[in-house]
Amino acid sequence: MLKLILFAISMVFVGYLIVTDGFMVSVSAFGYEVTLSIILLVVLVALFFYILHVGKKPFCWLFGFKERRDRKHLMKKEGFLTFSLQTVLDQNDSAIEKILHQKRNIFRKKDTEQLLLTAIFEPTPAIFEQLLQHPDTELAGIRGLFLEAQKKGDLTEASKLLNRAAQKYTAVSWLRQAQFDLQVLQNDWEGALKTIEDLKKRGLISKPDYLLKKSAILLCLDRPEEAFSLDPQNPATGLAYAQKNPSKAKDILMQSWKETPCWDTYLAFKKVIKEETPAKQIKWVEKLVSKNPTAKLSLLALADSAMGAEMWGLAKEHLDVYMQTYPLTEQAALMMAHVERAGWHHEATAKKWEEKALETTEKSGVFICANCNHTQRDWSAGCPVCNTFAGLRYTA
Repeated sequence: MLKLILFAISMVFVGYLIVTDGFMVSVSAFGYEVTLSIILLVVLVALFFYILHVGKKPFCWLFGFKERRDRKHLMKKEGFLTFSLQTVLDQNDSAIEKILHQKRNIFRKKDTEQLLLTAIFEPTPAIFEQLLQHPDTELAGIRGLFLEAQKKGDLTEASKLLNRAAQKYTAVSWLRQAQFDLQVLQNDWEGALKTIEDLKKRGLISKPDYLLKKSAILLCLDRPEEAFSLDPQNPATGLAYAQKNPSKAKDILMQSWKETPCWDTYLAFKKVIKEETPAKQIKWVEKLVSKNPTAKLSLLALADSAMGAEMWGLAKEHLDVYMQTYPLTEQAALMMAHVERAGWHHEATAKKWEEKALETTEKSGVFICANCNHTQRDWSAGCPVCNTFAGLRYTA
């Protein structure tokens, strides 16, 4: 609006300066007077606006006024439709009544409004098809049919509907998020990477969520170095990075251990140093755990390396400290059983520790879904129970 006012003022100023004799204009300022043709003055004004827009087409904002107004109106309706349809799915009738009372006036045609009300209270594919035929409710129809396709597991139809909507409604937030979720389900990682960048650009995703999801996508694209730089706290990224870069594996695994101590990280490190002597292996493990010495897995790693060197007394010492400090886990009990059996041939004591290992319910070294609390041994991009993407976080 400000640009429109400035343009109008400029034109009035030009008209005021026009003199009666021919098409000449006189401009007076600070004691100076310049006479030039009106054509030249118009060119100068146009040039001024061109510079003001820094290379954009002059006056383009004048011709896009109606389009911007219609888009704003559409976005208001789209927000109402999205919230209303989602509220219906949640069966929140009181919220629906409140929304309808406040937002009905954004629709211009009574027949369109009535059709929308029918869709809200009786959401069926037939009604969504009717919504699809009206410009005012086309997006609502697409969303309704998309939700129906999702329920049926028809990813092809869901993708087709989203692509149709994306060609026309580029600024719709739920549409971009739905595209991302669908691309993840279809393992379209290149497409998902582009979409998540667009979500970030539009401010539709928080920075922590963006980093976690992008890291998971990069890991699926076999780009572990980039994935590790974004989410070093996920030990899966460190393991993949080290596996792809054997020459840097020691440093990568130590950095990963510093961020999040993980037993698989220790086993990978142990594999890297297997050619060393037992004494040197112990030194390397001590260097590894020094990156995060307070982690409870550090004691188990030290005990395991001592067992590998057949230093049973040292191994038992580390295990005793572990059990005095932390709840008993299956892994610790089995390690103690091995020490008793292999170190001192105490078969009866070893069996007691094995029985304790079976009795313990303490979980350790697992990935837990932040959404449904499902636990699993290995990392995966999505939770196999609730399909939450990049929701699995490691706990020692």
